[in-house]
Amino acid sequence: MNRTWRYLLGLFLLSLAVRLGVALLIRRPGYMDAAYYAAGAVRLAQSGGLSEPFIWNYLDDPTGIPHPGFLYWMPFPSLLAAPLAALFPDSFFTLQLPFALLSALLPLVAFGLAWEVTGRRRTAWLAGLLTLFSGFFFPYWPLPETFAPFALFGSLALWLAGCRMQDARRRMQDAGRWLLVGLLVGLAHLTRADGILLLPVVILPLLARPKSRTAHPAPRLVIGHWSLVIVHCSFLILGYLLVMSPWFLRNLSVIGTPLSPAGAKTLWLTTYDDLFCYNCDLSLRSYLAWGWGNVLHSKLWAAWVNFERFLAEDCLIFLCPFALVGLYRLRRHFPFALSTIYLLLVYLAHSLAFTFPGPRGGFFHASAAVLPFLFAAGVEGLEAAVGWAARRRRWSLRQAQTTFVTAAVVGAVALSAYA
Repeated sequence: MNRTWRYLLGLFLLSLAVRLGVALLIRRPGYMDAAYYAAGAVRLAQSGGLSEPFIWNYLDDPTGIPHPGFLYWMPFPSLLAAPLAALFPDSFFTLQLPFALLSALLPLVAFGLAWEVTGRRRTAWLAGLLTLFSGFFFPYWPLPETFAPFALFGSLALWLAGCRMQDARRRMQDAGRWLLVGLLVGLAHLTRADGILLLPVVILPLLARPKSRTAHPAPRLVIGHWSLVIVHCSFLILGYLLVMSPWFLRNLSVIGTPLSPAGAKTLWLTTYDDLFCYNCDLSLRSYLAWGWGNVLHSKLWAAWVNFERFLAEDCLIFLCPFALVGLYRLRRHFPFALSTIYLLLVYLAHSLAFTFPGPRGGFFHASAAVLPFLFAAGVEGLEAAVGWAARRRRWSLRQAQTTFVTAAVVGAVALSAYA
């Protein structure tokens, strides 16, 4: 085992120990999301199927109980926890085990990203530790809900989609990579409804034409490029459908459409409490009747709240300027460019479209997929800023880097303990 693999193993074992330690402290679901998915897992374990013996919103126009489940939120967290709910029906800790395991892998993604773009061990370790002690996300990672699986599947999909292999002799391997990207996007969508936003983002590298040595490449090269685009897009869609087709078929059999219209109704909320309004008219007509002044004010409010949440939750407050600097410095690296595009897309969707669910947790959940990129970029920006300051102030660069790196880790641990 070489040194890099030993580092990864050590980071994974540390992460898993921390996640399990947090899981031991949580004896029951503490809020709606975790309770919903835990109840869904127990229902599956008791042979109740994908149905719900309760009603918590009226978006899917329920007619009674039990009624078809997961028509607003997606089912994967409950599917993941159900086997353990069957084996250990009275243990909430065991429900958290798959999520603790998946979230323990996330620091390795940050480590790998930072190592790939910098080749510096210190940078990779710091990115991994910041992802481990991730501030306001910290207590949520082992819980049986969407945070851990969506963050892992989404970040891996963005990373793999951005790794462009140009060697023509490895085309079949490249096709296999796009199949894997499709599988990851499908798993992300099966975890969260807004996971579908990953699909247009991961396609972008396929549309970027490789650089040619000549101003006017030969027609056969252009045709060959677009032929590969079609082939790789086909593998991408195939991977996505391999995961999502069973869910589409289930919805077709239950409600007559591949995807539930319940989520789209949240476009027309005029307050978050409309989720719980029985027999209310949630439509474009009712939304416009609310008035353009209210519509505009709600969009601006959502954009501001989501920005505040991005600053505090995704950037640990102190890391924000360094993350922005790092993203700019790494803008030519496709995985970081894709993560930035996805983050902007999610921010706009949860501010301008899903105006009330977004600030109430939708953006928080969906942005988890970019955490490894933000922390890797934040470390790159921090080290660049320290290097710049050291040259101007005539500091000892090594001593300054040690001081600021230590401060960053201590700050992340302190914020995680507070959360």
